Amino acid sequence: MHKRDNPSDYVKGDLVIFTGYAPMAKSIGVVIGDARDGYYSDVLYRVYWFTSGHITTVVKDHLRLAYVKK
Repeated sequence: MHKRDNPSDYVKGDLVIFTGYAPMAKSIGVVIGDARDGYYSDVLYRVYWFTSGHITTVVKDHLRLAYVKK
């Protein structure tokens, strides 16, 4: 795992749960990178979703880690 500059940031390989609206609610995915281009690139992440097999760009406020760090 890579070191986080900010504890609220995600890094490639993080297992995440979608906490946003209904169609994907509680889906589990893995962060495959951040959205490098565009105005909101600091708050967007590219996520591969296990249930659908799709890769989407998601706002970080709609994600949370699927595991607890000690």
